[in-house]
Formats: sequence, C-alpha cells, structure tokens
Amino acid sequence: MLTAGEQSNSLTLAAFSDLHMWRFGWDWDFSPKRLLGLANLALRRARHYPIAAQTALIERLATENADHLLFTGDISTTSLRTEFEQGQMLLAPIVLRWGGRFHAIPGNHDRYTPRTAGRHDFEQLFLGREQTYPYTVRLNENWSLVAFDCSVPRTLSSRGRMSDDQLAKLGAELARERAAGRQLIVMGHYPLVYPKGIWASWEHVLPERGRVRALLESQGVKLYIHGHKHYRWLTQSGSMLHANCGSAGYDSRNRRPGYLRIQLDATEVSSIQAVVMNSSWSPAHPVAEGSWKIEDLTSEMCRPVSS
Repeated sequence: MLTAGEQSNSLTLAAFSDLHMWRFGWDWDFSPKRLLGLANLALRRARHYPIAAQTALIERLATENADHLLFTGDISTTSLRTEFEQGQMLLAPIVLRWGGRFHAIPGNHDRYTPRTAGRHDFEQLFLGREQTYPYTVRLNENWSLVAFDCSVPRTLSSRGRMSDDQLAKLGAELARERAAGRQLIVMGHYPLVYPKGIWASWEHVLPERGRVRALLESQGVKLYIHGHKHYRWLTQSGSMLHANCGSAGYDSRNRRPGYLRIQLDATEVSSIQAVVMNSSWSPAHPVAEGSWKIEDLTSEMCRPVSS
C-alpha cells in the first residue's frame, strides 16, 4: 500500500541528530576516552542537555506529519547501557509511530569505547535489532536513502574513519540505485563540508570526507544529511546539498534544540526548514506552539569553505 507521499510523488522527511542522553557511570569499562567524556560531562556538557528540553523536542517531533523519520547518530554521550536504554524509552512513541519508516545510524558517541562498539550496543540496546552498513531504503517510488556508518572508537579524539572497503560498499549501493533511475539521499554522521565561520578541528572530523564527498557527487546524490557539529546549516558542493540537523538536545543562549523538515518533489529537494525551540520555551509548557519557530534554510546562507 502506497503512503500519501508516494501517491502524490512528494515526500516529507523529518531528520534529527545528537540527542545525547547522558548518565554518570562506568559499566566496568574503564577506557581513557570514557574518563575524559565523563569529566567533560560533569564540567560542561550536562548543563547544556536538560532532560526536559530533550523530552520537549521528542514530543514536538511526534506531532510531525512526515513520511519517514531519520536519526543521524549520537543518541548517547559515553555509550553507557543506561544511556541507550534511556534513549529507547524516550523515543518509544515515535519509533512505534513510524515503525519501519524510522531510519537511524550511530554517531561517534555511540561507538565511544572498543567494547561498546564491538558489542554493537547502539543496535542491540537502542534499536533492538541487528543492522549492517551501508543500507538502502526505498522511501517511495522515486527516492532512495543510503545510510552509512563511519563512527569508530578512538583513544582520545572524535575522528571518524571510512576505509577503502567501506567506500567501495557505499559506492556499490549508490551505483545500483542510480542505475535503477532512483533519486538519491545519503545519511551519515559527519559533515563533508564546513561553512565559513565553522571550525573543522582535526580531532573532530572525518579524515576521508573529501573522498566521500567526491563519491557522492559522482553518483548524482541530491542531498547529504548529517549531524555531529551542533549547528544547523545548509551548504552546497557541486549540485549536492549538505544539511546539518544540528543537535536535537543542546540548549544554550545561542543554540537551541531542533530538527529539520525536508520536502521533496519527484526529482528535487523542494525545501528544508529548521524547527527550533525558541527563547520562550519553558519546561512547564514544552510543546506549546509559541515555544517553536520555523526557519527556511537556504544554501545561500552558508557557502562551504572547508573540505
């Protein structure tokens, strides 16, 4: 049975990222990275991720009339079991609503230590199922989503990794869908380009981002959706748009929780809007209409300057 989006050749996506559920704990996994992560959580991160704001965001997202829901990684902060379980409970209503139309990948915080990455805790504890990467979802009769995982545990840094084998598998997925005449969207965790004014620090990037970007552009990908950097932006390289969801959970004076609403027609991206919690938000009225603002994003706002 076709969805409303399929019947009209249009498609609406809601995309969010970097919710960063957090708890203090060890799970008997005493890695140096977790020690640093917990210290950062105590000193800085915890106050910027209030559970009330995270809950409000998910409640608002649940009101979206989207055909598919996308999550681009970092449900957790240090890959603790309790963080994944907390995320699963918080997202239960929207996962139940969208079911097989909820598509997710892990972020670097979901692969925080070798042990949690090796056990596939993101998949087992949060998604509740096995998942291999890259994977492809045919969203409707025109559009395909290809999702890949480039998050790995690092001793100190937050860098990703994309091996030659992973690039080859991603390329094969894209080539197959393109040969079938499909319009392509790709979902990853890391930015492939950074706009002016956003610093791409060496310890926080995907080193192979240039190769990934070139691959996507060569296969005619229309839109790349990601998170990782906690700012919302829309950039363009060649004919491909790059949309950063920002953080769904980060709450500060100049950065608010939010997500993206993406509208597609039969062959092109029609519009991308940011739905953002504004300064009038309060825990007492988390989903009041006045607590949210909707902004149209345009690639003219942010020209890419770093690859």
